Amino acid sequence: MFKPLGATSRFRWDDLRIGKDRAILMICIGIALLFWLLVKLSQNFRMTKAVYISISTPVNKALSTPPPGNVAVQLQGTGWQLLGEHFSGKQIRISYDAGATDQVVISSGQLRQDIQAKLSSNTLRIIDINLDQVVIELEDEVYKKIPVALQSDIDFAPEYQLKEPIYLQPDSILISGPVTLIGSIQAWPTDSLILSDLKQSTRLELALQQPPKGILIETPAVKAFIEVEAYTAKSLFIPLSIINAPDSVRVFPDKIKLECTVGLSLYEEVDAADFVLEVDIGGVRQKEGKTTVPIVLKRSPDFVRNIHFTPQAAEFFIFKD
Repeated sequence: MFKPLGATSRFRWDDLRIGKDRAILMICIGIALLFWLLVKLSQNFRMTKAVYISISTPVNKALSTPPPGNVAVQLQGTGWQLLGEHFSGKQIRISYDAGATDQVVISSGQLRQDIQAKLSSNTLRIIDINLDQVVIELEDEVYKKIPVALQSDIDFAPEYQLKEPIYLQPDSILISGPVTLIGSIQAWPTDSLILSDLKQSTRLELALQQPPKGILIETPAVKAFIEVEAYTAKSLFIPLSIINAPDSVRVFPDKIKLECTVGLSLYEEVDAADFVLEVDIGGVRQKEGKTTVPIVLKRSPDFVRNIHFTPQAAEFFIFKD
């Protein structure tokens, strides 16, 4: 079947008319929105903007407390003015010079005046500032060298341990600031060093904890050198030392089996003379017959671990004439 030519033309004309009506409607809506936006932006609004205050100090002087860091100013103006301030991208930063004084006082009036001068439009009004007055004391700036304190949680792989204590470079740093802030600081901590299943030596950069405002540290990070090696068990027989004993005392056993773990690099250097196991008979009530006294480890090398010895006590006998 074929449609009559006149009917096809009528359908196309109807579609064109509907599309034109829709376009006119969208244009009208757009014009209405534009007028609404123009009217709306001509009205007054409020916005809050952060203010950053900095104070420059003379040489060898420091602020006892840093400038307030949460200053906010509330502005009022038309929508157009506030949009201009927002899109200007400017931060409100105000700097003051302490000069040779020992105290910086910034009044609320001075603060308002200085903030107003930083705004993108002088027609913007400052409604409120969440700060009445700034009073900051100046102190002598002091320098102090303190050790770096390692904060670590290291888990070694089975049968591995530190070959030597972890070495930090530098192992001490210089800090500076007012004496009231740094006078009590005895060490500066690192960020936490967390390692697991460690079985090989490693070197890494470790950040120092960030200082609070008013304190400066000479470097943000240190290098950590971690030497790791496998360890093994070693058994030794240690002669038992006896103190405060009369000549008539006999102790059993006179040698104690001691077991420890030691790094492979130092295995051959460890011998019985490095350990002292001791019993003190002077503090024990002495009577004829058998008496038990505990054995105490008095000396051992710093580089051995997991020291165990058996027995834990010795028996001594006192013989009387």
